[in-house]
Amino acid sequence: MHIQNIKKYLVATLLCLLTPLAFSEAGDTGGENGQPVSVLAQILSDLNHIPSAEQKAELQAIGDDANNSQAVRTIASAIHDMQHSVAAGDREKLQAIADDASATAQEKELADILLDVVHQPDESAKTKLMGLQDTAATEEHH
Repeated sequence: MHIQNIKKYLVATLLCLLTPLAFSEAGDTGGENGQPVSVLAQILSDLNHIPSAEQKAELQAIGDDANNSQAVRTIASAIHDMQHSVAAGDREKLQAIADDASATAQEKELADILLDVVHQPDESAKTKLMGLQDTAATEEHH
């Protein structure tokens, strides 16, 4: 009888330990809240000409994560490689995301904002980026 109680406690303990893993989201990459769009928006809002080495590492991780959408990975790559503004080749890819009906509203807005950045986002873009950070954080908690 004592062994049956031990088995029950063992099963209960395992369930308690594994349950949070069952509810975690795939594709959480980087950042304090784990949302790639929020991380991209934060990096872009803090941008001053080029991303820092730390930001480039985060961008590289987001770009390399196959769990992220292709749009998110493309945006991360474009920010990673930018020098005061996005490169011509990235500009075409970003415009394609902005025009893509299958891209999320957040992905489209990030692409649109990034297309207009020269050196750093203007105040209007920073306001939109703050909204994207808030939206991504809110969606993570649902």
